[in-house]
Amino acid sequence: MFQLRCFLTLLDDADHRLREQARTAVLRWGPADARSAYAALPADERARLDALVERAVPVLGEDKVRLLRFFLGRGVTPDGPGRRPPRAARWRFRLR
Repeated sequence: MFQLRCFLTLLDDADHRLREQARTAVLRWGPADARSAYAALPADERARLDALVERAVPVLGEDKVRLLRFFLGRGVTPDGPGRRPPRAARWRFRLR
């Protein structure tokens, strides 16, 4: 989670090269234990990470942020609240 928080923080850095590297890193992020790691965070740390995720919408786009929320187990499906993804897509989700 520390890596994700760092990447999200750097999305609006003044250095454009650093911003691009952070964007690429966020789009490639997605460890298998993301949900359990997120759930184990203290409430204030989860709130801080949630705020960073929401702040990333203009940079990453709503679709990518929706997948990021899904990886973190924030109660949405990759296609939006209440919609079930197609069968083939249920097993493999990628931010890219």
